[in-house]
Amino acid sequence: MASVARVSGPITWLAVFLAVAQVVAPVVPFSGIGASPDESTTDLLITPAGWTFSIWSLIYLLSLVVALAVVWKGSTGTADPRRLLIDLEIAFAGAAI
Repeated sequence: MASVARVSGPITWLAVFLAVAQVVAPVVPFSGIGASPDESTTDLLITPAGWTFSIWSLIYLLSLVVALAVVWKGSTGTADPRRLLIDLEIAFAGAAI
């Protein structure tokens, strides 16, 4: 069985920071910064129920858990943990922006 590669340092903490930024980003419009979420200029023909977006709470929670687990364990369980962390950080940053 191959040994699991370890990762540590700023790259792991960057993943945590970006996961937290992803969670905080939807709150920014409600705090008075930026456009209000209900300022849509386009009328939608189909509007989903509000509860349909509750899946995002699970996505945010799992993102935080994965980022914190990498810091705690120092591993992603893959042969190339840096590659996985970089991909996760890109996804977290994209969701935050």
